[in-house]
Amino acid sequence: MPFRPTAASPMSTVQTFTRRVNSVTTTEVVSDSLTRTNFHTLFDGSELIISGRLHANEITGEVNANCYTGLICPRIVKPEIIPGHKRSFMERMWAFLTIQQLLDKITAEEHNASLKQKALELALKYSFVTSLTSLVVVKPDDTTTEAETQRGNLFFWKICIC
Repeated sequence: MPFRPTAASPMSTVQTFTRRVNSVTTTEVVSDSLTRTNFHTLFDGSELIISGRLHANEITGEVNANCYTGLICPRIVKPEIIPGHKRSFMERMWAFLTIQQLLDKITAEEHNASLKQKALELALKYSFVTSLTSLVVVKPDDTTTEAETQRGNLFFWKICIC
């Protein structure tokens, strides 16, 4: 069922959602890890993405939304953590969103050094190429054997973030 707020109350719906997100943060989410939580408008087909780091491995959420057929309340449960995966997709998404929002703040605040440093550290940790980092492609020595070349070109290039 698509989310369609009525013309009279889209702001109240988004504000309610924001208040609920903010109330969860004090107990379940690591402080200063949340991405943007305030959204002024929401259109049909839009997505609201809020991410942050959890203190525990489990969290449940609640979304209350008004659509053209009435109130909907889908239940949201954090997916299981797969053992052995050091950096999951969700963690990388959090880092990507945080870096994007930090770069936006840097542009708006004209060269805030602490924001630049935080964005740079995240970009290097999660191997993202940004306006603060660069992509360097290093071609390996020509001493590879024919057997190594036959394995394919997938691992032929070494990519380093500097």
